[in-house]
Amino acid sequence: MNKISSMAFMVITAMFIFFQSCGNVDHSNPRSVADKAMEYYISNDYEGMSTLCYPENTNRIERFLELEEYAKKNPDIRPKSTNKKFKYTDEKDHSYEYRVKYDYSFTNVNGKDETWHMTVILNNKEGKWYLDMVK
Repeated sequence: MNKISSMAFMVITAMFIFFQSCGNVDHSNPRSVADKAMEYYISNDYEGMSTLCYPENTNRIERFLELEEYAKKNPDIRPKSTNKKFKYTDEKDHSYEYRVKYDYSFTNVNGKDETWHMTVILNNKEGKWYLDMVK
């Protein structure tokens, strides 16, 4: 029962955050949602990422909130990198999803500059774009 209460609390919290954050993202514009997802990603803000998900996609929201909770409990799990930035490179509108590509550049903990090629995947629900995943 305790796990169910915890999950219900996480979903309610995500819904509250979602409605609070809608003002700074234009869900009618996939690039706006994707840019915000990358901002949250480079800040390790999984809770923020959950606010970009379709409100009825509780599984995805719960997953991001679980990642947020895990990261808070294990602060050293992800190395601290510096000089984080992302640059838009491409986007593709598929019939079932929208993909926006970025180059994510940072300096790792060893002082080496790295660039990862990232893709933000969005789904359209009711005429609005929502985060599915970042990979």
